[in-house]
Amino acid sequence: MKRLYTILKKTVEAFNPLHIKVKKLEDKVDKPQNVLWSSDGIFMIETQTAELSEPISSQKNGIVLVWSDYDNGAINQNFVTTFIPKGYVSLHDGKGMSITLISSSFNRCATKYVYVSDNKITGNSINNKTGSNSGITYVNNKFVLREIIGV
Repeated sequence: MKRLYTILKKTVEAFNPLHIKVKKLEDKVDKPQNVLWSSDGIFMIETQTAELSEPISSQKNGIVLVWSDYDNGAINQNFVTTFIPKGYVSLHDGKGMSITLISSSFNRCATKYVYVSDNKITGNSINNKTGSNSGITYVNNKFVLREIIGV
């Protein structure tokens, strides 16, 4: 009886294109997107580290850093996201990366430099600096990290 069920199931699957589409969709969403870290907003200076609740290597595709505006506190607007593929960690574990952040109206430009490891993200002393270089004014103290999402 079990063998007959298996044969019938395979036959239905072979002739049912909807099953194939559902299976492909299941493969894409089989791992939920979880918040691996969150805060009220930190600049990610050299003394600040985001300890992840799960390693990047265990995520389906990597992580997303969620940044927002800052003005005497984190503001729930001008969110900017940064995708970091999990392959980055296997190739460059613990190495630094530069992240460009620009507000929607281009009135705030910033860069953040973070060190990405499998279980944590660590900041750098430039991440709350302001100034001008090559004719570009930067305000690194106007963006803060709010969440890290596993994707």
